[in-house]
Amino acid sequence: TSAAIAEAHAAVDAVLRHCPNLSRVKTRGRRITLAGPFNSPPEQPSSHSADAVRAVAEGSAAAIADALFVLGALAHLGFSATANIASGPAVGAVLGSERPGYDVFGAPVDAANR
Repeated sequence: TSAAIAEAHAAVDAVLRHCPNLSRVKTRGRRITLAGPFNSPPEQPSSHSADAVRAVAEGSAAAIADALFVLGALAHLGFSATANIASGPAVGAVLGSERPGYDVFGAPVDAANR
């Protein structure tokens, strides 16, 4: 029912307040897309430096830990949830002028939505 879906979405929002590495980026019925981390790029990016690789790995691990926390918290609240996780570059943008909405695009988004 729509009341149950609204309750589940409110539960997700409450749990996400404790997850600094994830954000809700899209909602479609019972499906909620979470993404993160959204870090600012380094001043002088070097995709080959060990520090850059370590930062990406640490950010991804933190986001996955937050996603597992969300799943566990929802299960504890009695909600059934599943997750698909993918990582890689993605682009976010506000689309539309009359009814603007935020969306995220990229191969990892497509993979996680399958």
